[in-house]
Amino acid sequence: MEGTTRVAPKVSSFTMVRPLRFVGLLALFTTLTSFAAAQFSMPVSEPKFILATNPKVQDHLKLTAEQKSKIRSVLEGIMEDDGNGRTMITLNGSTSLDDLDKDVLSALDASQLKRFDQLYCQNAGYLALSREEYAKPLKLSEEQVKQLDAAWEAYQGRLMDFMSSNGPGSTEMHATTEQIAKIRLQTKEEVDKILTPEQIKLWDASLGEKFEFEKDKDSI
Repeated sequence: MEGTTRVAPKVSSFTMVRPLRFVGLLALFTTLTSFAAAQFSMPVSEPKFILATNPKVQDHLKLTAEQKSKIRSVLEGIMEDDGNGRTMITLNGSTSLDDLDKDVLSALDASQLKRFDQLYCQNAGYLALSREEYAKPLKLSEEQVKQLDAAWEAYQGRLMDFMSSNGPGSTEMHATTEQIAKIRLQTKEEVDKILTPEQIKLWDASLGEKFEFEKDKDSI
């Protein structure tokens, strides 16, 4: 099963500014929906490199100073602190989100990477199943794959519709947590009906020990 993507508006380059505790993918959608031509194909779940830069996650994984430095080096010029508690992410048309994920995660050792995968799935919730490496253990049927593809497309459609009408600078855009939580909950309920009870148990067991993310982060 390959990760399903919804074709988002394309840009040659863009910069997004997000609070450190804001959901990275949502900010990406917010920025992209304000452009017209196409170049980036956005993933269903947010890029892994964003979570890998979370200080709380880095501390939990016990990253060394050298590992943190390597991650910063990979993201130099791409992900920077603006000095006001917000993160600026700048991408261009030649940027590969998959390559960024791979390069950033290469700084982790095997045990750290295993735990990171658990944290990523906890944080992304069912959306992580849009990625083949997380869906494969569930042994999805062809029909389930089709149903999940439809669920991911519907999720991205609802998200992009919401962001299009509540763009950067709007009053609503600064209070999206509740609305986004509703969109994610709707997708969770759809996926719950697609997976078998055994698959749900297998998924829950794969998440490992629960990690407390920031309070304003809702996962599905």
